[in-house]
Amino acid sequence: MAENGDVKTKPSRKNMKFLQPAPPDAPPNLQRAASRYITVEPILMFMAIGTGVMISVLPQYLRYRVAMEQNVTLPDSGGGNNGTCVARNRSNPYYVRLQEVQAEVAFWQMVRSLCGTLPALFTAPLLGAWSDIVGRKLVMGLNAFGSVVYGICFILTYYLVLPIWTIPVGYCITGILGGSGLSIAQANAYLADVTNNENRLLRIAVFQSTFIAMMGLSNIAVGYLIRDYGFGPPLVMMCIAYALAFLYIIFPSCLIETVDTKENRAKKRNDESALNIMVGIKNDLICLFKTNTNLRRWRLCLLYFIDFMRETLESSSPLVIVYGLGPPFCWSSVAVSRYWMMSIFGSAIAVTVVTKGLSLCLPDIWNLQSSMVFNILYGYLHAFANSTIGLYIAGLVGCFRNISQPLIPAMLAKMVSDDEHGKT
Repeated sequence: MAENGDVKTKPSRKNMKFLQPAPPDAPPNLQRAASRYITVEPILMFMAIGTGVMISVLPQYLRYRVAMEQNVTLPDSGGGNNGTCVARNRSNPYYVRLQEVQAEVAFWQMVRSLCGTLPALFTAPLLGAWSDIVGRKLVMGLNAFGSVVYGICFILTYYLVLPIWTIPVGYCITGILGGSGLSIAQANAYLADVTNNENRLLRIAVFQSTFIAMMGLSNIAVGYLIRDYGFGPPLVMMCIAYALAFLYIIFPSCLIETVDTKENRAKKRNDESALNIMVGIKNDLICLFKTNTNLRRWRLCLLYFIDFMRETLESSSPLVIVYGLGPPFCWSSVAVSRYWMMSIFGSAIAVTVVTKGLSLCLPDIWNLQSSMVFNILYGYLHAFANSTIGLYIAGLVGCFRNISQPLIPAMLAKMVSDDEHGKT
């Protein structure tokens, strides 16, 4: 076994492109998992459906609630006051009121995001490292359960007209259980367990594109459901998707555990004390950065910084919907779904086709830099867009910003050993 955790076995030519056989001395469960074409993909598909619906519905629902509380009549698609969408005119009192509504919606979007991301900033690394001891399934199950709780809170807020802060509180529970990023990180760790350098990037790119594409597919009917039946059906759809992901994880025959939990428990703790387990996890995380062979420490820090910047920029995507809902665009719920589908499907194509193509002719670090350049263009083009066409062009350019999604976990997996996959 190589120092970086990659098993040097010669793969069969038949399965060279997608599957790689596990080493003969690997645990039986790991060998079974490595022989499957479908592993964590259904989990990510269900989570993507829930996330796609949520990202589309949340800003529209917040805008509806804020306008109702401020007693402001919202413009229709191409409608507004007297059948027209108002232009940008700060002297128009109605335009000023709409800007106030948008500002409060953006505030609640920020509060909701912080309530999930701040707890996840501390819990996700601990839960990720804990998965190396107790297994991937338990941690992924806890994370999916947090999403189910969030979906229920959102549904109750809508049907019972609970205060808006109920939504951030529900999302805080998701953050405490690792946040949405942990589900993707654990899926990456699972694929790192069952792959090696030859097929890892392809497997991760396929599952990342599946996740993105399902986010787009989930929005095919969302706009029409909101227009014809209100926010209830899409929210129920979101909660069902999260519940199916949770059931797939806990059902014994669906997902095979790749971690030898019995052996790891014996190695990593001397007794059943929870304090000793957490101390051991903390020491493991510290040891991850202690090793500096071939400048590994600084390369890890650089990749984490790039991923942090990518996630920060990605979190601003729902603000584009808030921007499009206001004047002079005045998007309808159907228009929101169309834009979101275009942006997501373009990203899925970029992740699968462009990432694999660029990896054949350019080093990974150049591809990461290209991704950051497209992120910058994505923000600037949206900021200066004055028409729906301008927003669509910005969305198409922004599709290429996601080429770093499969690259970062693949590069991290190359730098660490097999028993460190969960920590990254």
